[in-house]
Amino acid sequence: MKTVSMVGESLPLRDDGSEYKVTACGQLGSQLETFDSRHGVFCNFVMTPLLASIHALTQQEADVEPLCGQLEDILKDGSERRFNVFGKKKKGKDEAFVIDANLASRVREFDPTRQLWLLFGYQTAFGLMAWLLDNQETTTWTRKRIEEVGFAFLTAASTHERLLKGWPKPVEVEPKTGHTGLLHRLCVEAEGAEMLKTAVETMAKPNADRDRILTIFRSLVPLLHNEGYRQANIGNVQVCFLNYATGKVGTTPSEQYWRVIGSAIACRLREQYVNR
Repeated sequence: MKTVSMVGESLPLRDDGSEYKVTACGQLGSQLETFDSRHGVFCNFVMTPLLASIHALTQQEADVEPLCGQLEDILKDGSERRFNVFGKKKKGKDEAFVIDANLASRVREFDPTRQLWLLFGYQTAFGLMAWLLDNQETTTWTRKRIEEVGFAFLTAASTHERLLKGWPKPVEVEPKTGHTGLLHRLCVEAEGAEMLKTAVETMAKPNADRDRILTIFRSLVPLLHNEGYRQANIGNVQVCFLNYATGKVGTTPSEQYWRVIGSAIACRLREQYVNR
């Protein structure tokens, strides 16, 4: 079974650029940590996927012990299995994203045959994708530029003659939650490989290692970020993601978000692909 890591966007800074102060507890000090256990992100992006995956493994009659054996390392304070794609930034939409200083070494050491990364949120998934396609050369990315690359990538994927069932062509999906769902499909479904390969070959810089990029993508699981749990119009964002992640656009999903992501993570941990 692969080892799993949680990958987020960035730690927030105040409008004046200062750190948020939090109450120290246990081994945690007065500054926020990545997927901080004192914050709701820990419940939504660490505990929920892990519990959903354990449940899915039992449903698949698979051995849960290899995953349970990873829990202490994943859950401990300051775990190297929880990190961000971008460095700390202010929350404003006009604030650019800067690639985290440790990301290059993490990608270099990433072994797709043994590791699985869960990517939370549009900026996280498509930001990492844009940077890899750019051969890791550009370190500063605007929100607009990430969206442009993401849209072009999914459009390029849809030029493959054999599209996944239910794949929209052309790619006209709003909100961007649907784009995250489409990328999820390309990464976790067996039949997504050729579409993914077409997009990588189209979008990657000439000097980029296309095979390496493709292999990395197939060891990622794009998922929702905070937007999946907002109180306004509860469930709407999750349904949008599920419609495009499962290829059943315009329908009421037969399974809830946590079950679908748990099943996908469990399959990929076992080096199997999702078959819907």
